[in-house]
Amino acid sequence: MKEYEAKTLQDALEAAEQDLHISQDQLNYEVIEEVKGLFKKSCRIKVLEDEDAKEYAKEYLEKLLESLDLHAEISISVEDGVIHLNLTAEDEASKIIGRGGENLNAFTELVRSAVYTKFKKHFHLLININNYKDQKYEKLVNMAKRLANTVRRTKASIELDPMPSDERRIIHNALADDNHIKTLSVGVGKQRHITIQYVNYVPKYEEETEGNEIEEAKNN
Repeated sequence: MKEYEAKTLQDALEAAEQDLHISQDQLNYEVIEEVKGLFKKSCRIKVLEDEDAKEYAKEYLEKLLESLDLHAEISISVEDGVIHLNLTAEDEASKIIGRGGENLNAFTELVRSAVYTKFKKHFHLLININNYKDQKYEKLVNMAKRLANTVRRTKASIELDPMPSDERRIIHNALADDNHIKTLSVGVGKQRHITIQYVNYVPKYEEETEGNEIEEAKNN
């Protein structure tokens, strides 16, 4: 976050534009102080940058937990463009997680929405506590492979229950290399879920062989 002060708002925006090398319509700023007196005019603004998003997310989550009388240590990391808020808690971990991770997913959506409102930009954000998500992901991978075997055997599609985007991504990745399985995300909002479908896969070399045989038959 950087601050700029000039006689007018436009002058302050131009100073930020030159310093950050981005156009004014891309600046996400807030007016901190503006004086429009007879003898003095000034305007001070602060420009929010992407780097500020992770700190804002942490502060927002801290206040959110505090308002609910919940306590946890929060650390931040950024990996592959994803903001990770890693919580450590003892007695209140189950309250933060909720049934089936419902509370944890709700916290994630609230923080993500707050960050978007503040920075006018979507950020990939994930909240984890006591490695709960890692254990959940492992269970999802096992479930996905088990259901894929069923779909492969019956050739009938299976629809999963709605789940957040990070968990859908785990299932997509777990089955991405299965040539007889296709996964689709369908639905809107909280009802978005995955459908696992059977695909009648024909290897490329077999397609080429069949094509050659047809061509030879025509020639004969």
